[in-house]
Amino acid sequence: MVLSSDGLLHQIIKGSALTTAGLLFAKLFGALFALLLARMLGPEGLGQFNLSVLLSSWFTVLGLFSIQTVVVQKMAEVEPSSQNFKKIISAALFMGVVLGLIVSGLHFALSGIIYLFFNKQASLLHIQLSSVIIFGGILFNTILGIERGFKHFGNYAILESGKAILTLVISAALLFIGYKVSAGIAALVVAPIVMSGTVIFGLSKYYDRDFWSKIIPMVKLGLPITLLSIAIVVLLNSDRLLLGALQSKADVGLYSVGITIVTFIGLFLPTAVKNTIFPFAVQTAAGNQIEKTRYLLKKMMIYYISLLGYIVLPLMLFRNEIIVLLFGENFIAAADLFAILLFAAVFMALYGLAHSFILSQNKVKEATIATLISIAVAIPLYIVLIARFGTIGACFATIISTGMLSVSYIIILKKAIRCNFKKIILLIAVVFLLMSAAFFSMESQIARAAYLFGLMAAHTVFLYVFGYFTKEIEIVAEKLKTSAAAGMIFKRLFKRQ
Repeated sequence: MVLSSDGLLHQIIKGSALTTAGLLFAKLFGALFALLLARMLGPEGLGQFNLSVLLSSWFTVLGLFSIQTVVVQKMAEVEPSSQNFKKIISAALFMGVVLGLIVSGLHFALSGIIYLFFNKQASLLHIQLSSVIIFGGILFNTILGIERGFKHFGNYAILESGKAILTLVISAALLFIGYKVSAGIAALVVAPIVMSGTVIFGLSKYYDRDFWSKIIPMVKLGLPITLLSIAIVVLLNSDRLLLGALQSKADVGLYSVGITIVTFIGLFLPTAVKNTIFPFAVQTAAGNQIEKTRYLLKKMMIYYISLLGYIVLPLMLFRNEIIVLLFGENFIAAADLFAILLFAAVFMALYGLAHSFILSQNKVKEATIATLISIAVAIPLYIVLIARFGTIGACFATIISTGMLSVSYIIILKKAIRCNFKKIILLIAVVFLLMSAAFFSMESQIARAAYLFGLMAAHTVFLYVFGYFTKEIEIVAEKLKTSAAAGMIFKRLFKRQ
């Protein structure tokens, strides 16, 4: 069945609602996990934990080989009732298990070098233990990809939230009995493996031993996406990597607090939308439906950047209170770092939303080149700014690097689908202007609250005057009119009776 642009948007929003609910629970419990570690470990302990597990995400991306994306694309291209459908699932599971074992072993073998790179600020044992995190992460994400391919967004939500809850419970229990950094690492090891086990046996009915013919096509499709993913992970994690090498683990801990919240804000909803939208984006691209693709991309960006305006302003103005409330007085020095990093949240959102469209338009090569250029600029920039300004320098380098990445993605999509981004650029400029105004706040909380009201009112007026939600307002108004008319008819009938 061919859906209209609005029909596709409706399905995406519905699917996004489910994945958003799951991710919301996952992120909330993930945030509680981070808060628990921060309060129990302090800046130095949190820094040590982050350094211990930092490179596990790099190796996870390498070993995952973009299976979670490739399997979605391959499943979207064939009929669910076909034998090829089963072969794709079987091939994905085989690749996930085998690559997980190989890459986990590689990380373990290199743990001594990682230990020395961070100037022995992290425990060698903890780095070695984080090797098991890699295997669990690869297996778990492979299964998530299969669930996305099925468009089982409810199952996806349950898996994501279940893993986060289990991580929190395990870490809390181990912290309670006296473990420190090991508690967090153990939780990250056990939770994804347990959650994967709840699903993997149910997928056995899709097993087809003749899956070998699907391996090579999936590898060919996954290789360029993996190179892109590795480049993105390197770019987005270079900050903590270089902070760990050039600064103290306490600095890493303070910076981690700010970047954790900012990443949550910038990538939370875009990740949910991205995971939902990818199968639909593949379908519209396969059908050469550029108008629909263009429509979906612009709507998603306008929706979230507009929402970000309302989210970041109170965070900016009340940053000190928020950091102390969440992490305690020991992390008050992270408040200004957090405020600066909030500007990067906008760029993260743009990247997150653009990523699925980049893949669906087969612009992986262009995106990889753009990301590598961003890395080539970012790493020297991080080194210079961290050496000169410490953690503040890392914050500004993060804004610049994420800005370069998102702008390059926008340029690629502009050429690919001939999309006009003028309204989106204007929206971003206004949001940045309001954020800049909010950065310089006053002492009085009452004055800040009044100031916040004025800034948010200005944001609302801008959205209305420039017609960002004209169609949506018309739809809501029509619904209200229909509801009112139905209510009047019901009242008249009731009176007659």
